[in-house]
Amino acid sequence: MASIGKRHIKKYDYYTHEIMLNVNGKFDVITTHTHMLCDNLVIATGGLAYPSTGSTGDGYKFAKSFNHVVTDLYPALNAFISSRVKR
Repeated sequence: MASIGKRHIKKYDYYTHEIMLNVNGKFDVITTHTHMLCDNLVIATGGLAYPSTGSTGDGYKFAKSFNHVVTDLYPALNAFISSRVKR
C-alpha cells in the first residue's frame, strides 16, 4: 500500500475478488488480503487499444455494472511498423 500526497488516497496491489455497492452508497471491496469499505473507488484496467499488453476492456464491464454510461467503443491507438526511416 502507498499513500499518495495529502489527499488520503491509497493504492493497493491486491487481487480483487468482489466489488459491491452497498445500500449506504459505499463500495465494499473484498480482496485477497482485506475487506475495505470506500466512499470512492478508482479502478485502473486499461482499454481496448492494445490487447497484447494484457488489457481486455474489462473496465467497461465494471463501469456498466455500476450503472455508468458507456458509449460505443473503438480502439484509438495501435502499434505499427514502418519500413521508411526518416534520416
